Amino acid sequence: MNPNEKNKIHYIERLNKGFDYIDENIDAQLNLDDLTKVSHFSKFHFSRIFSALVGETPFKFIQRIRLERANYLLRLKPKAKKTETAFECGFNDLAAFSRQFTLHFNISPTAFKKTKHTTEQYSSNFFFIDYGKSHSRSRLW
Repeated sequence: MNPNEKNKIHYIERLNKGFDYIDENIDAQLNLDDLTKVSHFSKFHFSRIFSALVGETPFKFIQRIRLERANYLLRLKPKAKKTETAFECGFNDLAAFSRQFTLHFNISPTAFKKTKHTTEQYSSNFFFIDYGKSHSRSRLW
């Protein structure tokens, strides 16, 4: 294995610590400081490496994972209140949650709750997390 491959694997291992932290704390307020502490990168280096390997910024990734979790929970618990789902997914503002959900899935959370769905219908192709009984992790490798 050449040094570049070793370095990439080392970066991926460190980023996976960040993914684990995100998965465990998705309902909390996450910030770059917390992610850099668990992955042992500087803020700049973490953002740069994360974006290069994942294809989106840490903030966009966290926001998408929260929205996908909300999508899953709205299908799983259709009688739950939107506010409850928003807070459970780490959103502090119902209006911001509704706006972001609508932008991401092209349907409002209210309309989404009223329609029948298949499992694959509104999920992204990238890093979809199943928030069932087993808490699966997002991993690069």
